[in-house]
Amino acid sequence: MSNFKILYVASEINPFLKTSEVADFVRGLPQAMLEKGMEIRILVPRFGLINERKNRLHEVVRLSGI
Repeated sequence: MSNFKILYVASEINPFLKTSEVADFVRGLPQAMLEKGMEIRILVPRFGLINERKNRLHEVVRLSGI
């Protein structure tokens, strides 16, 4: 098992928020790395469009006023 811990920061991710092909990439690459045993976290802005309960997501920190 790998002990890598990776944080992805992106403006969008499929299926929650998709405006370009970047959303597919941000979904696919971390999934492949997760299957290799790496610990993955993905940070995206909420934009008020994503339902945390429906998608089992967690708001970790709210950065307001930045």
